[in-house]
Amino acid sequence: MSKEFKIPQFHWGDDSPFKRSEERPLRLTIHNRGLEGLSEEEKSALDVIQELGKLSNLKVLQFEPGCFPHIQLKDSNEEGWVDLHIDHEDGGWTKSSLEKQQVFKNAVHIYDENHENYQEYLELEAHRSRNQDIFITSSKGLLSEGTSFSYSNIRKPSEALKIIGLFLRSRDDWTYWYEKGRAISDKKEFYWFLMRSKLPNVRQHLKKGPNLGNLKDSLTTLSRSVLDRCYTLLQIRDELGKQFYGDNDYEVVLYHFNYFSLLVTGILDAQARIAFEIFNIEGNSPRGAGFNESKKPFLSKLEKKAPSLHQLITGKKNNALIELLHCLRNTIHGSGHTAQDKMGFSNGLHIILSIEAGKEEWKYGKILDCTEKEGLFEHKPRQLTVNGFEQGPQVDYLVEPYNFVSYLLEHTFNLVNMIAKETNITEISHNVQSRNNQWMVDRFKMLGD
Repeated sequence: MSKEFKIPQFHWGDDSPFKRSEERPLRLTIHNRGLEGLSEEEKSALDVIQELGKLSNLKVLQFEPGCFPHIQLKDSNEEGWVDLHIDHEDGGWTKSSLEKQQVFKNAVHIYDENHENYQEYLELEAHRSRNQDIFITSSKGLLSEGTSFSYSNIRKPSEALKIIGLFLRSRDDWTYWYEKGRAISDKKEFYWFLMRSKLPNVRQHLKKGPNLGNLKDSLTTLSRSVLDRCYTLLQIRDELGKQFYGDNDYEVVLYHFNYFSLLVTGILDAQARIAFEIFNIEGNSPRGAGFNESKKPFLSKLEKKAPSLHQLITGKKNNALIELLHCLRNTIHGSGHTAQDKMGFSNGLHIILSIEAGKEEWKYGKILDCTEKEGLFEHKPRQLTVNGFEQGPQVDYLVEPYNFVSYLLEHTFNLVNMIAKETNITEISHNVQSRNNQWMVDRFKMLGD
């Protein structure tokens, strides 16, 4: 069984800077040699990293002269060694050495200094020797061997920027621009911009237009509820991310995981009530509205009144997503999930799903292509014994919560946005961002996705 995470764990030279007890900066190495010919997305991410690198919470080294300390690698007078010389911005410098044999030991397919990729691996070794946290490059050779050099945390600029953004938020630093002066948002502004960039259709329910008629106040409050809960879900994902890279406190992880399952189904239930009112579903109370299979009377009437919306939510993958999310929530009323540290895995904390939820989550997860890589695992670790009697093998279903919630959140936001489009009650264009406003939204999105 593969245990490779889509969002991989980190290997820290020292204790993780995400831990509450740590105060050290996040240490970045910009691999200039490996950052040529970047795509527009990667170039934009690198530009933001270079801006934010001036913050005190980040410490940046690079392999070319510039605004960050410059690493130079020079042949040593001592055979078998390389001098590592760092020029600092204030004119100071530091010097250490690298053993060439260490490069050959780590890059086992490189046997001598004449190999075409020797210099890249030498630079990677310099990064490791300085206990830097993230090696930022687009080198195909290094990225393709990322698992062989997991201790170096090799990442593309866009991947590194997501971790940098999360780290800054863990330090309550909401800076989103640092080019001609520091531009700082706050917690509310950050998550609001990020959330609305993902849900442009939901926001239309809150706008006043010429064709609204006597719009019920309940539609506005329900739409506001959807946005407020989505706003909170982004924070929950971040809290799980901080634990993933930091303390892995099982009480904190379980709290946020359970809260996620309640809020995410509440969003879909609120949207079902919006549909109930917009399409005048008769013979039901709003309490009977819902998109999961247990709400068949409502779904039957919705099929007649709003066939395109019904088709959307009953499609194979959307239906599987809705049922999976409701299975997570229903455990609140039954046996709960539990946390397990390193249960047959190399690192990290995993949640063992409740007996009621586990099989259903696995069934719907396979329909969604959400299995090991996305953080959902089937695990058979032991024989179950009750009162001294063998009960046969116990099959456990586990999730790595940060990967799992990140996957579900992205798919849920897509579904919520499509449902909002089907229940749109205005004729206002969805392109409501001004050019300057959209620039801010894009910047927050790069830092927060």
